Amino acid sequence: MKLLIAGNLANTGYFLTSSLRESGIIADLLMEKDPKFTSDPINTGELQNRKYPNWIKFVDKNRNWKREIVRIMRSYDLISAATEFPIFAMFSLKPYIAIATGSDLRELAQSNKLKGIALRKAYRRAKVVVFTDPDLLKSAEKLKLRNAVYIPPIRDFDKFPSPQKNNNFPKGKFIFFHPTNHIWKIKKNDIFLKAFARLAKNRNDVYLIAISRGEDADKSFNLLNNSGIEGKFEFLSRSLSQEGLISYFQNCDVVVDQFGVGSLGSLGLEAMYMGKPLISFIDEKIYEKLYEQKPPVLSSNTEDGIYEILQKLVNEKQLCENLSKQSWEWIMKFHSYKNLVKKYINLYQSVNEKKEFSEIKLSLIKKN
Repeated sequence: MKLLIAGNLANTGYFLTSSLRESGIIADLLMEKDPKFTSDPINTGELQNRKYPNWIKFVDKNRNWKREIVRIMRSYDLISAATEFPIFAMFSLKPYIAIATGSDLRELAQSNKLKGIALRKAYRRAKVVVFTDPDLLKSAEKLKLRNAVYIPPIRDFDKFPSPQKNNNFPKGKFIFFHPTNHIWKIKKNDIFLKAFARLAKNRNDVYLIAISRGEDADKSFNLLNNSGIEGKFEFLSRSLSQEGLISYFQNCDVVVDQFGVGSLGSLGLEAMYMGKPLISFIDEKIYEKLYEQKPPVLSSNTEDGIYEILQKLVNEKQLCENLSKQSWEWIMKFHSYKNLVKKYINLYQSVNEKKEFSEIKLSLIKKN
């Protein structure tokens, strides 16, 4: 079986392809040339001499790239296509698995745009649709995708760089780290920032570090800047490499992620692996369906609810310590990288062997 992993959002394609190859699977990765910072394997800290391996194929979107993608796909036996790549996989006439990671299934496939219609058709023609965010269960059910199954998002935590002490952190402060993209419509950053501003007005022992990225980053900065909490927050001017991100995870007290989706994002999962208490919003009913145990996340999607959580964490040191231990244990139990790679190998081999979806699903939905 010659396998193509198409798509590299947040480097998940890279991590999966490299692990498949380590397991003896003939797999290549297809990704965009000159990718965004967060989807560039160069920034994972793994690549020696900052050179791409020869099993990565690039598509240049400045040229006749759509036909080129289909041409590349036709030279493989099976395609694992993420985000919008299932559309091209459909036209390749090769068997394919669609990987839905977020807004592709949550928004685009629900729309009546030409691309949305094509993506819906690609999902329905796929051998299997894998969704990697728990909240996408609702989207799959809305589209009546009878070929959909959940596999947790994959990330090789064991390959994270060792954390380094960061001496730039303010001393004697309880530090909240908010590394999430500022996209208010999706991430609801504004709800958290308003809650933090309320907290910081009444306390001098709290500090917020955020990253200035995303379409609403300026709005987020201005919200805090106009809240009368000068000197109690800062915005990093650029995205962090994996090494930098791990350093901030290690040196902060609490990580704050997203509040509009209902699922844990990759940043939240990484923070939990680093043993950090996490504030985010999860749809607990969906997590109960897909996991045998809810994640130890402090969850809310209202300003008042988040404000109460912030106060509780600052005041109760033991709570932070308990959450740190529980977070790491939950990740190890349900997001074991080796176990997830085994699931994907099982999936690819089963599809290649032309097994029925019911049999494939049964083998994948076993408790993690």
